[in-house]
Amino acid sequence: SLGFDQPRRIAGAMIFWNVEDGRFYSARRFRVLAQTAQGLQEVARGVDLGDRTCDRLEWAPVEATALRLEQEAGGGAAGRPNILWLREIAVIPAAE
Repeated sequence: SLGFDQPRRIAGAMIFWNVEDGRFYSARRFRVLAQTAQGLQEVARGVDLGDRTCDRLEWAPVEATALRLEQEAGGGAAGRPNILWLREIAVIPAAE
């Protein structure tokens, strides 16, 4: 989870997956949740996207105090499906 010191209006995220010795360790099944005043809200989902180093996800802007990435059980990279191989998450702010 990424927590913010105050609510932020966000419209997306870039998720950078692990690459090691030329092998990709990207999640095959995951979802992104935003913590809003109404509770956790699913804003994006990834299903069987194949090997890749990065996902750029965009959604309708929400005001959130945190962003959370959840990988389904067994939804990790094919070679290591029970590990979340995450390098970095970059938040995309909503346009002013």
